[in-house]
Amino acid sequence: MHVATNRPPATVLAAIRRLGKNRRDVPLFLDGSSSAAYSLRMTKRRLPTGMTSLREIREMDCYYVDKTDHARRLVERGKFSFLSRPRRFGKSLLVDTLQQLFEGSEELFQGLNIHGRWDWSARHPVLRLD
Repeated sequence: MHVATNRPPATVLAAIRRLGKNRRDVPLFLDGSSSAAYSLRMTKRRLPTGMTSLREIREMDCYYVDKTDHARRLVERGKFSFLSRPRRFGKSLLVDTLQQLFEGSEELFQGLNIHGRWDWSARHPVLRLD
C-alpha cells in the first residue's frame, strides 16, 4: 500500500501502535520512497475453535465476529429470551459476552460496536447456571 502524504492518517498510526507478535511486516511508504517507511503488519490470527470465553478469544487475538450490537438489543428489549440454536452455534459465547457486559469488563470491548453504547460504570451481579 502506498500513500503519497507526509503525515500518515490517524487510523494507520493506530494500527501500527496495536501491533503485536507473530505478524508479517509489510512496508508502508508514506512519501512514495523507501526512506520514510513505516511497518504495517498483516495479522494472521487463530480461529477460536472450541473457545467459549470472550476474554480468552480477545486476549489471544483470535478472529472474532462482532455481534455485540445484537447482545445490546437483546438486553435493551428487556423481555425473556429463549436461545434455541443448533450445537456449536455460539450460545455459550453469547452468554459469556452478556456476563462480561454486566460485570463491566470494558477492556474486552475496546474497538467493538458496543463500547461507546454501554454504561460501563454500572456493574451487575451475574448468576450463571450451566
